[in-house]
Amino acid sequence: PAIYVEEGGNLTIDGTSVVDGNKVDYYTPPLYIMGEEETVGSIYGSSLKLRTMTFGTYPQTYVGDSLNTTLENWYSNQPAGQTYTIRDKVWTTYEYQGEKYVRGTSKPYDKSYTYHDGTTIKSGGKAVWFKVEPIKWYILNYDAWQSGGEDIELLSELALTGYIRFNPSTSDRNNWKDSELQKWLNNEFLNSAFNDNERELIALTKNKNNVTGEYNKAPDTWTGADTEDYVYCKSYYEMSNSAGVFKGTAANRLCSPTDFALSNYCVSTRDTTNYRTGTCYWWLRSAGSTYSNACLVDGLGSLNYTRSVTEDNGVRPALHLSI
Repeated sequence: PAIYVEEGGNLTIDGTSVVDGNKVDYYTPPLYIMGEEETVGSIYGSSLKLRTMTFGTYPQTYVGDSLNTTLENWYSNQPAGQTYTIRDKVWTTYEYQGEKYVRGTSKPYDKSYTYHDGTTIKSGGKAVWFKVEPIKWYILNYDAWQSGGEDIELLSELALTGYIRFNPSTSDRNNWKDSELQKWLNNEFLNSAFNDNERELIALTKNKNNVTGEYNKAPDTWTGADTEDYVYCKSYYEMSNSAGVFKGTAANRLCSPTDFALSNYCVSTRDTTNYRTGTCYWWLRSAGSTYSNACLVDGLGSLNYTRSVTEDNGVRPALHLSI
């Protein structure tokens, strides 16, 4: 027999009751949780269905004006936790009533953008708070993984941040291997989004890469340097291939930004007043049409191979898990 007490609950034993020969075990949440099959980009007519799962955590949802004020009045004498670095911007974690939140200042691409609750995005150096939440992913190879022999491949449902340039220089710097984006994903993001136990499950993925002008060619013809990445971006070919997971269809490539991404310079389009129907630009790892261009998916789901490497777009991570 056992006694189970919910977190925050109390167990009272009085009178002549005796409980001996027992031990206390604290419940540890699972490292990942499998979800149901969902339609990708269903608002815009996609028929692609993929299984989902949660793994890792990241700041995502604006807390709302009321809680934002409460947290701002409360935090000054509280111990700070881990930080999330987005280029020159640092977001600091605090724990409030059992939940984790981050505090920082917003840098929106457009001051008219709104958060999921309809409030106008914070700008002008005003402090803003976001809740740290589980990251939701699409499983890209569920059937093959279930059959055994493959690591599970994930792509985040949402763009988790913006403000990460492909590269800070336009001087022949559209190769993934030397990009600022590759370094940020495999250092800052890897270490802030996942704990030690979660990182042990992330497999090292060997990625083939193209050079300028090869973005629309098959991977076996690419002449770029291979990379080994824990976290990476999808390629132009993977998103354009009609035989691939996304069927080369624009509706299947649509991605929405988190509130946190909108406050970190993520470029949004379509209906920017609605959290889930608003879509964003998001980086691919492929070199574009000239030495100063890289590839991306725009807010209409179209593929673009002329985006300047110094510009900022949404970041939609991909990775493999050995589970």
